[in-house]
Amino acid sequence: MAPPRDAFPKFPKWLVIGTLVVFAGGWLVGIAASYYALRHEPKESRLDTKLAGVDQPDAAKQPTTGAIAPSPASTETPCWNTYGRTSGRTSDGGNLDHGVPKMLTWQMRVGLMEFPPSYCDGVLYVNSQGGHTTAIDAARKRVIWRRVTAKTYDSTPAISGARIFVASYQPGDIQALDRRTGRSLWKLRAGGGVESSPVVVDGIVYAASSDRRVYALDEATGRVVWAFRAGAAIKDSPSVVNGLVYFGDYAGEVFALHAKTGKVKWKRSFGGIRGDRIYSSVAVEGGRAYFGTVRGKLYALRAATGSTVWEESIAGYVYATPAVSGGTVVFANYPGSVYGFDSRTGRRLWSRNVGGSISGSPTIIGKLAYVSTLSTKRTFALSLKTGRIGWQTKGGKYVTGIATDRAIYLSLGSVLSRWTTASSEARYGRPGSRNRVGAAAAEKTAFG
Repeated sequence: MAPPRDAFPKFPKWLVIGTLVVFAGGWLVGIAASYYALRHEPKESRLDTKLAGVDQPDAAKQPTTGAIAPSPASTETPCWNTYGRTSGRTSDGGNLDHGVPKMLTWQMRVGLMEFPPSYCDGVLYVNSQGGHTTAIDAARKRVIWRRVTAKTYDSTPAISGARIFVASYQPGDIQALDRRTGRSLWKLRAGGGVESSPVVVDGIVYAASSDRRVYALDEATGRVVWAFRAGAAIKDSPSVVNGLVYFGDYAGEVFALHAKTGKVKWKRSFGGIRGDRIYSSVAVEGGRAYFGTVRGKLYALRAATGSTVWEESIAGYVYATPAVSGGTVVFANYPGSVYGFDSRTGRRLWSRNVGGSISGSPTIIGKLAYVSTLSTKRTFALSLKTGRIGWQTKGGKYVTGIATDRAIYLSLGSVLSRWTTASSEARYGRPGSRNRVGAAAAEKTAFG
């Protein structure tokens, strides 16, 4: 016997349609999540001997001999040869005795800089996003040479001897330039964009690409010594310490490779099916390797083995490479907060929000940590001890700058600027009136 027509409850049409929409939406979200997870599962990682899609240089030119700069060599020291200053990418200028910037002595519009310049022997070398590489006489604020060497740069030049090394996002190459003239000496075309800043250790140039490769190139010829292909695109800049090369990839993996051979020493996975990614470079100091992930996880690993020393979580993406100095590691996240942690134990020492998103890495100069904000375009100096904001100025966007014993060089968006401090003026005198711009651009707040 059939049930009566009113035996089952009647539901409003809108409720039935809504239920179906929710069900279909959940089904589509599940498919999308599975697709995303599969795309971010790491592929096989191995030494790459075939080098498909890579165009190696046939021959290399020799660099010009003689003085690097046409003016007498500056007495400013030390050199800041690579992004992060050290081959461990620690951005540690803690030994440079500077307080807050006091006097803006010169500024120069060079084009938008995502990464700061390098410096040695009185000359600053800077890449702009528009594809220019410029050599600047630091003492005289004078362009020595300027060349179009790429379409797009997201990196800092590396200095070694009579050469500098630049790596481009577009067209995706790594090349050696003559330090004195800017002339191209050799060029390797990678299989993808290179956001990595090169580093040179023992005659080998190391850089990474979105083609999943880390390249080790002969400094003089540009020929591939070895290439290692990771499980996903590599956005960070390799660190080289104690014979090991450290980097992370977009599948959430971290590797330590033998610098001479490219063979794997150890490997850790922090992503995979969970979809985490690593944009931060790995800062290596004191036997520990520090980095952050896009999901806001912070790690300190034993550099020799890859085992975890400590880990913490903060809210928001972490794109910036941490800076390490004097027992403190400084992290910054995209929502605009800066954190100081005890580098040995992971204990949080302080945190400070600066009111603007941060994608560029902190730099430590003296006892201050410098950061710039992407959204509000300001630059801040925070106490390494307390996190208090002690100085700020208009301008800035990405990675902040570098320093010598006499000056601080800040990348304020498209403007490269030189600042003295009270301590540098006490030792070396105030800048001459010809070079002095003034302190009006700075807005100071006292440390508590």
